[in-house]
Amino acid sequence: MKKKLLWIAALLAALALLVTGCPTGGGDDDDDDDNSEDKAAANVYYAREAGGAFTKIQDADQPLTLTENYVRIIFDAPGKDFQKIRVKFSLSEATDVMQQCAYEKDGEGGGTWGSAGDRMYLDMASEFTYEKDPAVEFIDKWGSGQLGNTLDKAHMIGICFAIPTGAEYSIKFTLNELTFVGIGKSSEPSVPSGTIDVDFKNGVKKTATLVSSNSAKIENGKIIVTWNPSDEGGAFRVKVQLAADSQVDLSTGYSKFKMDWTSGSANGGNFNISLYFPGNRMLSAYGASGTATFDFTSDHPSWAAGTDWGGAAVGTITGFEIYSGDSDNFGNGTLVITKLSFE
Repeated sequence: MKKKLLWIAALLAALALLVTGCPTGGGDDDDDDDNSEDKAAANVYYAREAGGAFTKIQDADQPLTLTENYVRIIFDAPGKDFQKIRVKFSLSEATDVMQQCAYEKDGEGGGTWGSAGDRMYLDMASEFTYEKDPAVEFIDKWGSGQLGNTLDKAHMIGICFAIPTGAEYSIKFTLNELTFVGIGKSSEPSVPSGTIDVDFKNGVKKTATLVSSNSAKIENGKIIVTWNPSDEGGAFRVKVQLAADSQVDLSTGYSKFKMDWTSGSANGGNFNISLYFPGNRMLSAYGASGTATFDFTSDHPSWAAGTDWGGAAVGTITGFEIYSGDSDNFGNGTLVITKLSFE
């Protein structure tokens, strides 16, 4: 009986070894649908741009000596959505760096999504780790050719940084890493958190999308924005997009942006309003609690001149951003927006 039990135990051990210990011949399982997977970009190079087409300057495995104020990094589209793009790079000396734009699909007329205003500036340093969701950072349509109403990250083929170097170009840009983080899984959050009506003339209402963030949401038809202490040292910020069929030409008959708002006991506050046509036209003014009105011309500040920073011509509105870092008037309360309109 004892020998029989030992034989059964040995047989079970052998079967366990057969199941768990034998190689399958396939090696490690590389599951492309693993939502936690990070993948390095392929075929990476620096480029010049003309009309959405790119000319290769050099492969990105060597430092690039800047000959202009932009570094355009081109790569193979990942083919899938991803959470963030991680770009690690170094500069030969500490310099201001801004996020400029993202490129979508390749070839003549390829779509470009831009950043503008306070969203652009990153830091002044010589070592950078840029890890952000490009669909959240680049929301302004530049030109034509975009695949949809937001950046299609599966077809993203490039990113551009602005590095103002002055009249003499001697800075070297070294790319250390370019990785798609969480490929195969959408960003959290990266989808719209809700919609709200925007009023135009003659009773026209258009539905606008609120770009998701950790500090802005829609509840009961109101935009609720909490004070974000990490945004430019503390600020309210809310970004709104208008789909193609909701965009209105404001070049004739329109001159004002209006916002009904409250924030605790605040009597008013200073706001910057970025209107995208699709370039950025910056409005800056003090707005009293209740209804604040911003004039396209008289509230266009001198510091926001030029199409690159804030002086885009009034045209078809594609979206807008409401920003305020006025902690003296607001404190750390909550901004509640109940109505948005153009007149």
